[in-house]
Amino acid sequence: MYNPSTKVIGENESRYTLVMVVAKRARQLVAGSPKKVETDLTNPISIALEEMKEGKISFEESK
Repeated sequence: MYNPSTKVIGENESRYTLVMVVAKRARQLVAGSPKKVETDLTNPISIALEEMKEGKISFEESK
């Protein structure tokens, strides 16, 4: 089955982690943080996903 989230995160990464990272970044964008990608998108979640897809934001999972 095709999973589009694997374009943003690797096969071994958690979708929960993706959601949490994107939500946190979207809140930062709403609070006035500048975009890290050139885009015409206006939705903070879409912008955060685009930033993650382009590797402009990253995360570190604690074990």
